[in-house]
Amino acid sequence: MVYDVSSQSTSTINSGPADENLIAVNNDGSQIVLYTGIPGAAVPVGLFDRNLNLIGALPGTLPGYGPLAGGVLFSADNKKLYEIGEYNGVAVVLTIGAASRNVLGTAPGPFTDPSGGGGDSGTPTPFAIDSTGMVLGIQNYGISFDDSTFYQNYAVNMPNQNGRIAGLSTFAGPLSGGTVSSLYSFPALTPDVWFGQTRGSASLSQGQLSFTSPPSTTPGPVNVKFIYPDGEQAFYPQLFSYSTFPEYAVTSGSSPNGGAPAQVLGYGLPQDSSGGTLTVGGSVATITTTAGQYPPFSGEPYPSTILAYTLPAGAPGWADLQISTPIGSGALPKSIFYAKSVTDYSSPDQFSAVLVDAKRKQVYLAAGDHVDVFSTSSKQFVTPFYPAAKGSTKQFTGLALTPDGSQLLVTDLLDGSLAVINPDTPTSNYAIAIAPVGQVNSRPVGPLYVAATSANQAFVSTGSLPAPSCPAYGNVYLANLTTHTTALAGQCNSGELGVDASGDGNFVAIGNSPCIYSVQNSSYIVGSFPYYLGGSGVAMSADGNVVGANHILGDVQANMIGSLAQPIALYGSPTQLNPPVLLLNPRFNDSGSLYYLAYPNYFEIVDVAHATLRMRFSLTETIQNTASPLAIDSGGRNVYLLTDKGLTVVDLGAAPLSIGHLSNQNASPGTQIVVRGSGFDSSTAATVGGVSAFVSVTDENTLTLTVPGAPSGPQDIVLTRSDGETYTLENGVVIP
Repeated sequence: MVYDVSSQSTSTINSGPADENLIAVNNDGSQIVLYTGIPGAAVPVGLFDRNLNLIGALPGTLPGYGPLAGGVLFSADNKKLYEIGEYNGVAVVLTIGAASRNVLGTAPGPFTDPSGGGGDSGTPTPFAIDSTGMVLGIQNYGISFDDSTFYQNYAVNMPNQNGRIAGLSTFAGPLSGGTVSSLYSFPALTPDVWFGQTRGSASLSQGQLSFTSPPSTTPGPVNVKFIYPDGEQAFYPQLFSYSTFPEYAVTSGSSPNGGAPAQVLGYGLPQDSSGGTLTVGGSVATITTTAGQYPPFSGEPYPSTILAYTLPAGAPGWADLQISTPIGSGALPKSIFYAKSVTDYSSPDQFSAVLVDAKRKQVYLAAGDHVDVFSTSSKQFVTPFYPAAKGSTKQFTGLALTPDGSQLLVTDLLDGSLAVINPDTPTSNYAIAIAPVGQVNSRPVGPLYVAATSANQAFVSTGSLPAPSCPAYGNVYLANLTTHTTALAGQCNSGELGVDASGDGNFVAIGNSPCIYSVQNSSYIVGSFPYYLGGSGVAMSADGNVVGANHILGDVQANMIGSLAQPIALYGSPTQLNPPVLLLNPRFNDSGSLYYLAYPNYFEIVDVAHATLRMRFSLTETIQNTASPLAIDSGGRNVYLLTDKGLTVVDLGAAPLSIGHLSNQNASPGTQIVVRGSGFDSSTAATVGGVSAFVSVTDENTLTLTVPGAPSGPQDIVLTRSDGETYTLENGVVIP
């Protein structure tokens, strides 16, 4: 099939060989390289004309088909082809004449072999070549750059020198050099070895390759390359580390009381407590990693070490992490955050949902046949609510407030109803029948989540509380709070997990896809976010500017605007037996600048504007696997968790500084812009395009800045808080 750009149409050319796969096309479409089925090669490669008539076979072979299996490129003038593959048993970059199909030169190939627990060994697939002959290729977790003009005269019948690494292996030594390491490789020739840009030394002992590090002035990992006398090369990214080099604080927040489990990741770290010491804020931490059959390496193809430890007690605020070993010391300044406080409030009740009522300074907790009430002023449980039901069996599971805060809505899983309570006069309440209670695998399926609209209606989604093989998703109903009647939602009414609404009740997000319901238009927009069966539920910020479902971020038009991703190292070791599972119902702060996600032993705070992890906060408590185990206040300073200790309240002291959205993004000097975000204080300062801007702070989530006389074009907004924390919104405002 050929697509013609000028006519914007497709056409079919002659049929080619069976099972052909397209590998490359030259720049005028006159020649095509295909997988052909021509005998005698690992993946036979043939050159064809535009009508799929065979011109002839190309020299060399490819180790496979697809990414990381080599490939072919044409030069810009169509006179040459560049093939990354294998030739005479050696990994090479071939330069081939397009007219003659003869080999014009062979350069070393960039084969790599992962030494870690993730990724495949692979030969890069080329995608571009520059005017100097530098070939760019897709490589395992990176890009390869290979000089196709670095021709070598390979010895005949020599074995392939591209040695592999046995199992999980990385190497480290002091900056002074002299560290001897060995590869599970038995070459016939002794290579030169390079540590980054510095030459080391290599030797063969009983046929096995050993290599010695030269001195260095820079701590951290370096690539190691072996260059053999016959021209072959072997390349190992980040194989050796100089000194101790911590890279990520995997755990970056916790209680000032200490005692929570934590991890740091880097190179040249100790593999158990005998290999060095770790301090946080000057206090010694207990290293808990133990050496064993499976080293504590990350899931990266060229792995770093995961060092587990127990956090010591510390003063609220940011602290430095320091690691010292016999080969050197390294630090991560201001990498560990201690909260102002983490406090447990015990209760005999088992909670299934938690909700903050900022207006009344209360927190509501669904607790079986009643709703517990916690006062954020007195820091204690006060008189509970006893919502109405249609029958005698009750299990309250979901909570929401109406937009004006006058009514508390409570789903009743076992009664199949929705209770409506006036929190100021809790005896004034009633129940609305939603749907008959069903069962899946002997577990009840009934009303689970609720979201209120500005039209005096409530969306209710059904499901079951988390249990093996029991769905938290189900049908979606629309209840009328005036007439007390219920019907299936007009769209998106089956197989959906969760509902959530904007603070004004004008928009409702439904399910994983998600669907967005507009009250003003009485219409649904059906999204297409990718998700696996089940998912973690849907969230919408109170300001209605962002929607989240299953690590995908979108807007109220159900457009995907980003996804949450982390460095592969932060996903943990590939040998861990029970990786942490994301719990249900993540939450946004009001401005949509921060996204909070709960796991059994920690919660994460994600910066929405950058879709990056801001903090992984570790706990000594265990967050419960239930319908809604986490709630936050308007800015995200206070986090309320349902744990094995009851209600756990985390006071961060201040929410992370962030920006969620602006009142306008195109503004002339002198224009006022309202900034919604989090963590603002009375001393928060701002610059626009590097020029100081006048700031008026309304509250911790709202400030107004006056655009200064900055240069025209897109300009960064930089906020600075009184404690020194800064936040940058790149290209935040465009100045004409």
